[in-house]
Amino acid sequence: MKARALLDIPHHGIKAGQFFEADEALVKNFVNSGDADDQAQEAEVYGANIPKAKIIAAAFPEVDTTNEPPTDEKPKGKK
Repeated sequence: MKARALLDIPHHGIKAGQFFEADEALVKNFVNSGDADDQAQEAEVYGANIPKAKIIAAAFPEVDTTNEPPTDEKPKGKK
């Protein structure tokens, strides 16, 4: 989902006025807190020269679901 930052979002390197893309739940949190506007239109802000929106990774890293057993490798440098 895309939105326009109304305030700086420093942990993600986004300045006020920039558009960003993120998971819908994350964008809704920014909108509900007043930090972003999900109704803003890039064409109205930038005209014909629309820069690429920054992408915010998910709030939580993806969990490894491969179910592979851990390896029995010993850390290097230890005997």
